[in-house]
Amino acid sequence: MELSIYLAKVSICTMVFYLLYHFLFSNYTFFKYNRWYLLSTLVLSFVIPATTLQVEKKLTVPIVTVGKAGVNVIHNNISLLTDPEASDPGSPNSYLPLKNLLLVVYVCGVAFLFFKLTGGFFYLLATGRKFTRLDGIRYISVSPTSRLRNSSFFNYVFIDESLNDGDRSKVINHELVHVGRLHFLDKILGNLSVCVLWFNPFAYAFLDAMDANHDFEADELSSAEHQKGDYARLILNLAQSETYSLTNQFSKLPLKKRISMLFKKPTNKMKKLMYFTTLPIIAVCSMAFVNQKEVLISTNVTDSVQVQSAQKTTAYRNSGSGSAVGSFKEDIYEISNLWYVQSGNKNNPAGLRVLVIDAGHGGKDDASKSITGIPEKDMNLKAALILKEEAAKRGIIVMLTRSGDEFLSLSDRVAKQKGSNAFISLHHNTLSSTANTIQSADLSGLEVYFSESSKADRSKDLGASVLKSLKNLTGLPVKNSLINKDLYVLKEATVPSIVVELGNISNQADFNYLSSEANLRKICNLILDGYENMGGC
Repeated sequence: MELSIYLAKVSICTMVFYLLYHFLFSNYTFFKYNRWYLLSTLVLSFVIPATTLQVEKKLTVPIVTVGKAGVNVIHNNISLLTDPEASDPGSPNSYLPLKNLLLVVYVCGVAFLFFKLTGGFFYLLATGRKFTRLDGIRYISVSPTSRLRNSSFFNYVFIDESLNDGDRSKVINHELVHVGRLHFLDKILGNLSVCVLWFNPFAYAFLDAMDANHDFEADELSSAEHQKGDYARLILNLAQSETYSLTNQFSKLPLKKRISMLFKKPTNKMKKLMYFTTLPIIAVCSMAFVNQKEVLISTNVTDSVQVQSAQKTTAYRNSGSGSAVGSFKEDIYEISNLWYVQSGNKNNPAGLRVLVIDAGHGGKDDASKSITGIPEKDMNLKAALILKEEAAKRGIIVMLTRSGDEFLSLSDRVAKQKGSNAFISLHHNTLSSTANTIQSADLSGLEVYFSESSKADRSKDLGASVLKSLKNLTGLPVKNSLINKDLYVLKEATVPSIVVELGNISNQADFNYLSSEANLRKICNLILDGYENMGGC
């Protein structure tokens, strides 16, 4: 998932959970419940957007059988598992200066706060070297001007050396509650969250709410041993504005809410049921921000090709998720005079049509990602599988350069063209509205590329035919002109070859359109119309 999208989702979750706490739970005297609410929802804010659920979807992929005199050439892909959120390394990509600048600013902010937090931690350890141990607690006397006065962290209690015995006892009782309840763990989690979400005001609000709730809980327990009026006066007398982020401070400004909670009447116990209102909020956030990964599982349908004239036939079976094109390509040349029969229909006099479809990118080559964080390589593969399924209905044999999430070099993709009639590479654009490129003026819609320097004839004709067919598409713009691009897979092509950019997945409207399988099938059929209008090349 792209970092910016993940952080945006985390920030929205923290906002929702904090606002629920602020308006519903913050005035309750159920301090233990509030503590666990704050801790659990802060953790969930990071976990929910990082969670991915797999959704299985079946696609029909044909088994192509070529037969003569009882000898079969079988091309069978079994257990085809693909990830439809694909990404393609060969599509035109733009890494924007602004995006990179924002990333640098973000990383610098995280690094600064993290080093500041780490430095503070070592400062605490250094200050706590001279201590008096009693019952496992380390007591450290500090000057009246120290920021650490009257505070605690882990099993360290820092006490103002100028306090009288009575006040000292009250402060120690308060800080021992923090130590015993392990409040320092909450402080560490809250501070780390601020480091990661330093741009998000609700991260700071979470940390402040945790800190305040710690004091409410400690006040409730420690004030039971003293007069609340005297205890409140001590809080006011020892109030300080300059505190330390990792420590629990006995008294820090502002104090209005704390004094109010000290004298607040206990909340009716029946209101504990209100915490169940958190569950539907968590469910809504989960539905909105949990990632869904569509897993395409192929089911095989048998089609047959009858041999009219062939010098050679070979019997073999290629099983697994690997590409079968490598095995089949040597025999395609030998059976170029076959006629295709689909589901028992009459022979197609046009002869065998073999189309190579290249799902751009794959494997270690993630390319770019959609506006929702879906890898382009997965979206390319999803489109290729749908195109193959639609082609089978027309009697067109489609060979995929890859049938799973695997890396292929550009030369390997070109090599797989051998024996086919045409080659079409599927990609998605990911240009942003701030892209400083010649294409930034028109960021939406489909594009068709060819190369004038291609080694193969008729690539331009194929591109023009497919583009003309795509112009019949409704709901998504199609660029008016055929674009000449010297891409490797086009320049080195041995058959008519084009690249089709299916849309801009960093554009919300394009992405929404391409997320519909019905729309993808429309596009695939229009591409096939263009291919067939060329006579199958």
